[in-house]
Amino acid sequence: MKPLDFMFQTLLAELGQQLADVAPTNWPLSSRVVPVTVRGAKYWYLDDKGTRTYLGPASDADLTQRVEAFQREKDGYRQRKRLVATLVRQAYLPTVPADNAAQVRALPSGSVIDGDVAYLVYSGLLGMRLPPLQRDPVLETTEEPFLVEERVRGILLADGGIGVLVPDPARWGVWQRERGNARGEVVLRAMEAVRMGYEIEAAEEAYGVYVKAGSRSSSGP
Repeated sequence: MKPLDFMFQTLLAELGQQLADVAPTNWPLSSRVVPVTVRGAKYWYLDDKGTRTYLGPASDADLTQRVEAFQREKDGYRQRKRLVATLVRQAYLPTVPADNAAQVRALPSGSVIDGDVAYLVYSGLLGMRLPPLQRDPVLETTEEPFLVEERVRGILLADGGIGVLVPDPARWGVWQRERGNARGEVVLRAMEAVRMGYEIEAAEEAYGVYVKAGSRSSSGP
């Protein structure tokens, strides 16, 4: 494990800020809005995956404002893609295949990501290059109370960056370690390396309380 250079940590922070500022768009960022002039009048059309759809006349002020906002967001999207490419190629941070990225985008709002993909997110979150997975990641989500009650925002380095929710790394590390998953220990060691021992102690204490509460519940009155 190696800590990230300060420059790459700064790029991660910039990417996170840009993702936080992203406004909802009317159309897919993979598409483009093009003007078409017919008999001297301009109209807006949407080109998406080989299909052209009529949007309306450029004389429609509200529509034209939405087109301009969409173009600004596409500019931001291209910039975020460049940041992601730099972090993956130069900082050697992990990414995921396109199908994983699509699955993440399709998750319901508020979903908390677990497993392989959460592990990949922790590299950027902790500013450490964690050992890579030895297989293609499998997307999992969790509703486990111990994990979801302390969730944090992270970035999945795919496409133009995807903002995600993952369990607090200390809680995730303790949870995985107690289940014999070596990656939990890896995350905890990374946290110790960046002087987050207090967070680990708090997670271990919370886990002890959680286990005792579960034992009392299962034993009945």
